[in-house]
Amino acid sequence: RIWSTDWFYNRNREIARLRDALEHAREAERRGNLPVKEPEVLAAPARPTITEPQPLPEIVERQMPAYSRAHFPVRSPFEPHEAPMSELQLLAQRIVEHEGPINAEEVARRISACFGRERAGNRIRTVTKRALVSLLNRKAIAFDDGFYLTDEQLDAPPVRDRSNETGATLKASSISLLEICAALKIARDDNAGAADDDLIRAAARLLGFKRVGSDLRSRLSEALRTYVS
Repeated sequence: RIWSTDWFYNRNREIARLRDALEHAREAERRGNLPVKEPEVLAAPARPTITEPQPLPEIVERQMPAYSRAHFPVRSPFEPHEAPMSELQLLAQRIVEHEGPINAEEVARRISACFGRERAGNRIRTVTKRALVSLLNRKAIAFDDGFYLTDEQLDAPPVRDRSNETGATLKASSISLLEICAALKIARDDNAGAADDDLIRAAARLLGFKRVGSDLRSRLSEALRTYVS
């Protein structure tokens, strides 16, 4: 017998208890020690008792920290693509430290926004790439599968709720596989024995998505198949 409250609060322990019970039953059957059914004894009908319904424990859905965009306003007489490279390197490093894992396109958009610009054109993307490469060469930041991040983020990738985000940040290609794998591992820990499709939906909710579009499903499936054992 497994009580619903035990299943909710101690699911892994109950799974282990159930597995042990099954193993004991198999061993007993193998030895021929099957349980003997006792003759049924009819008892006098008991008086009906009225019990108050017990409230079920409230299910608290795990909530990840909200995604936070890096924004460090810059007062400069220069356009972003004309700013000194040292200034762009410092700005790019702060953006990566705040928002990594993040790809170069998003870093360029953040640099443009820091300078008060709405878009990141080719020239801004070019100087952003140069700044990021310079930071990599100095080992000030790390790089993994197209995304820039710190060593700390590499060791413990953040999982962030994007439910309040808009634009390119919501694209499946803008989410690193490191973060996706971290979300899938949390989903697996919270839903032991769940099917792959259920894990994908749970991970998508952790990332702040109410619906799993084809691009996001494909990326989550890739991570689940390739990286999450």
